[in-house]
Amino acid sequence: MKKKEKAIIALYGPEDTGKTTTLRKLALEFLDSPEVEEDIQVGFLYYKENEKKPTKIVVSTVEDPRVNADFYTGLTAKPLILVTTTRTKDQTGEINVVAELVKEEGADLKKKIREQAKIDNKLTPEIEKLISSIANDPIANGETAPLRLFLLRLLKSEVVGDIQIAFRYKGKKMVISTAGDGVDVVNESTGLFQKVEGDILVTATRSERSNSHKRLKQYKEDTIEIGKDAIWIHSSGALLSGKHQKYQTLIDEGLAKTIQSIIDQIITDWKKE
Repeated sequence: MKKKEKAIIALYGPEDTGKTTTLRKLALEFLDSPEVEEDIQVGFLYYKENEKKPTKIVVSTVEDPRVNADFYTGLTAKPLILVTTTRTKDQTGEINVVAELVKEEGADLKKKIREQAKIDNKLTPEIEKLISSIANDPIANGETAPLRLFLLRLLKSEVVGDIQIAFRYKGKKMVISTAGDGVDVVNESTGLFQKVEGDILVTATRSERSNSHKRLKQYKEDTIEIGKDAIWIHSSGALLSGKHQKYQTLIDEGLAKTIQSIIDQIITDWKKE
């Protein structure tokens, strides 16, 4: 039996050279494509005003609880609120939004239960209301946005910062992480990639001598399904003066489109083999 091929695309380079911004734009490019199926999961950190510790929020269009569990157990941040968004069965076609706290188990259980109860009582209803307002804000013709476009709108909002997102594109499971370029993020991204049985992982690392770069390289070497080499793309941070910083957006968008073209070619090549 032919082994299932997988691929890693790593955007690498020094800190503050637009890597995570580029990958965020890449995620938005995909969500704008009708070839993305509507089984999408996105995780992000939510910082409540005057709260130092963020809460991880997972928004999912997937109804299967096992699939959602695979996604959120692949993330390391706790506590976590799962928000499921599904289309209602009635004629209104509205998006039904349900937020619930994911119960955490393990040591110091009583303390965690008290902490979770506080989050459950205060933050969970707030998150549900916030996501629902975005989900059911009518699009131009007065209709509710498709689930894919709702998530596109969510990612463009001020609610969402750095993300990990999983979705199916042209029949392949994609995972994109814009949550940073350090070792912890690389570990979380590769762990999530394994949990959801992804086909293509796109993430960021720092320069070639960095620990995050070495960690991703080691993961690739330990994973037999991945081809001979990961695809390493340098971020090539531009040296722009203050008045030319506006051109950075064009650079980020251009690189995002290039990575998308590479992914399209990878999928095409897999079909030929």
